[in-house]
Amino acid sequence: MTQPPAPAHLLRRTAGLVAAVAAAGLVVTATTAAPPAEASSSTAAGSKPAPTPKPKTTAKPKSTKTKSTKTKAKPKSTTTRPSPAVISAPAAGATNPRPALGVQYHGMWSDQTPATRAKVLDQLVANGSEWVRIDVSWAMIEPKHQQYDMQWGVPFVDTVLKEVEDRGLKAMVTFWLTPDWASYGKGERYAPRYPTAYGRAAGWAAKRWGNTVDAWEMWNEQNHPDFFTTADPVAYTKMLCSAYKEIKKVDTSPVVYGGLQYNDAAFVKKTYTAGAKGCFDILATHPYSAPSDFSPTRDGGAPWGVTRVRDVRAVMVAQGDAAKPIWFTELGWSTGQIPNPQPWQRAVSEATQADFLEQTVALTRSSYPYVKGIIWFRERDRTGGNPYEDGYGLMRADLTPKPALARLKAVASS
Repeated sequence: MTQPPAPAHLLRRTAGLVAAVAAAGLVVTATTAAPPAEASSSTAAGSKPAPTPKPKTTAKPKSTKTKSTKTKAKPKSTTTRPSPAVISAPAAGATNPRPALGVQYHGMWSDQTPATRAKVLDQLVANGSEWVRIDVSWAMIEPKHQQYDMQWGVPFVDTVLKEVEDRGLKAMVTFWLTPDWASYGKGERYAPRYPTAYGRAAGWAAKRWGNTVDAWEMWNEQNHPDFFTTADPVAYTKMLCSAYKEIKKVDTSPVVYGGLQYNDAAFVKKTYTAGAKGCFDILATHPYSAPSDFSPTRDGGAPWGVTRVRDVRAVMVAQGDAAKPIWFTELGWSTGQIPNPQPWQRAVSEATQADFLEQTVALTRSSYPYVKGIIWFRERDRTGGNPYEDGYGLMRADLTPKPALARLKAVASS
């Protein structure tokens, strides 16, 4: 079995940030044999563009391997909490509802032992997290065409999701990473030759795990070549629509338009042009600040920061999707200090990290009531060797809590 590699987000964020920093007045492969065709659908064509480095990073692991056998569709358990796709306008004079709160949980990563997973989840529950966001690899669960890995991959997903469910947490699964057979040897972050292959696999996952998964996020940061090699809005739209169709056959949980790297309104508009309307219930962005120590209330210029979510919202409204909510499925500030940081490597103190968490919730509640959920990146610090990249956790690497974890609890109970 292969292990998930180290996060691949570490070298991304430079070119676009230079403009934002300047505006703010700051210094600044081989192919394999083709599998049987899934359907007559066009490929996600396009040569790989040179990656554009970006300010600030949000590490994402390669998901572990999983695979699943066909199982009977399981009914969703009833819950008193409304679907995250539902928007209810507050009564006149009432305060906007607080967004749902969650944390990115890397329970599928190879450095998480059962004991570590238990301790992390218990602390998240004790400190007010309502959701966890978990990445699950399509390449892991279906390493061969229509052959699911029932020896290790699928059972591992079973285990992790059961641990989450047992603690009363809701799970958002980010379903991404293309198997070699589906990308024709081009790599896990390349679009599959046939978008219907992705849709079929997403439907298979929803049939198996629909009773424990509360939202399905389709890919991650598909607008940037670090995570979707061609960053092709047409290819992504075909995958999204195929997945939506297949998931809805077996599960009523919301389908989430994958979290965009920053508030990329231009990419969203292109996917609408390609037919994305009607293929998702929630749209997600990752509105990290740039420079990376800016507060959530400070506008870093499009597309960076919480305040620029309004740009994505404007596109949705223009397309007749004003009733659909937005979620921030990644957002955070690093406490990992490095010498002579660039503007996109500026860390904050642990106390400031906690303040920014609280300010983000207050800001979205007061000014952006269409933002219905916030997933904090991430549960714990890593030990990858780059303090800035490693320092986003609400807990330290040894699982002792930072002030932000207690602040999450205070915000959740307010």
